Amino acid sequence: MKGTHFKQPLEYKIEIAGESWKQGSNIQGTLEVKCHSGEDISISRLGVQLSYCTKKKLKEKDLAGISEIESSLRSGDSTSLDFNFTLSEKCPITEKSKSLYLIYGDLDNPFDSGFLEIEVTPSKTITDFIQTFEQFFRFKLKTLKMKKNVIEAIATPPASKDWTSIQKMSLQFSMEGDTLLVNFIFSLKKMSFDSSVEKTKDEKREVSLSIGKSEYERYGTFNQEAIQKMISDVLEQIKVKPLL
Repeated sequence: MKGTHFKQPLEYKIEIAGESWKQGSNIQGTLEVKCHSGEDISISRLGVQLSYCTKKKLKEKDLAGISEIESSLRSGDSTSLDFNFTLSEKCPITEKSKSLYLIYGDLDNPFDSGFLEIEVTPSKTITDFIQTFEQFFRFKLKTLKMKKNVIEAIATPPASKDWTSIQKMSLQFSMEGDTLLVNFIFSLKKMSFDSSVEKTKDEKREVSLSIGKSEYERYGTFNQEAIQKMISDVLEQIKVKPLL
């Protein structure tokens, strides 16, 4: 991925290895600075900054929309800078309204600098879990969003009488070191037979899984069989049982 920004008399060129990144991966690249005049230019914080930004506020040039995470500064009068940012396992993923950006140039004056949006997707472990859930159980997960350091998605069950009790369902994902945390949240409408009268009642149920690396990984690959069993055990608690 490349980007170029001009702020006379300076020209900034940035090049990054890759087009998209997963949580926990590295963003590596180089910033080149070229001056198109003979005058001395003094910028105290010239470099690259990893920031979490609100897209609407960026369009409005509102500094409140920029939250700095980490920066790498040019040393002395050097015309190039190599940088390497390590994304945390809980870093924000790219959403429609918010995203990680690299700001390059005069970091004290970000709107005089260049902006490069960084596409970040969930970690490989979370992505593999989602693919297993959708492929083998035919549930579909809608747009993924960050919510208090966890990734949350609304899940749509398949059209089957087994899942007619589900009014709403969401899943929350996060990594704690090598441990995958998954929280299933169900809003259910259950049958009730109080006083011999058939009624329905609303019920909320949560089921949490804490899955160690030795459980979700086998011989260096994702252990779909083990994860299928865990998901099946959770869904079995929700499945509509036939009346005897």
